[in-house]
Amino acid sequence: MDDWVQVSDITQFFYCPRKVYFRRVLGLEIAPRPKMELGKEEHEKEHERVEHRKNVYGIKREEISKICHDLMIESEKLGLYGKIDSVVFLESGEIIPVELKYTHTPEVIRNWRKQLTAYALLLDDKYNARVRRGIFYFQQQKKVVEIEITHQDK
Repeated sequence: MDDWVQVSDITQFFYCPRKVYFRRVLGLEIAPRPKMELGKEEHEKEHERVEHRKNVYGIKREEISKICHDLMIESEKLGLYGKIDSVVFLESGEIIPVELKYTHTPEVIRNWRKQLTAYALLLDDKYNARVRRGIFYFQQQKKVVEIEITHQDK
């Protein structure tokens, strides 16, 4: 898998391409910032809180068949892999990737949109599905932002 692309590389590339170069080409490890560590802790707490909610990321509990957290997924066909914060499987058969974001500004930025689109591609391949939307959940504000993921995005 050394020559495969990690979804986090895509996210980083659209934020700061040099970080991808430092890590993938030069082999340098970039230490996580304290904010990232705090976000990781909050992710774990959020996964526990989800189990007790009537609505999960704006979706009624009765519409949900299953929720998977920290789903590691890969596609040999795409040469792509990553770990999705949460995936909501609906009774209707629809699959929705969810990205948890711990930030003071609850706005979807380009690199996060690319991240969710890459996860949609992975889910499409694994489940022979067509993921059409994704969700960003801003934990500090308890805000749900749903985005459309089009064929053109993919």
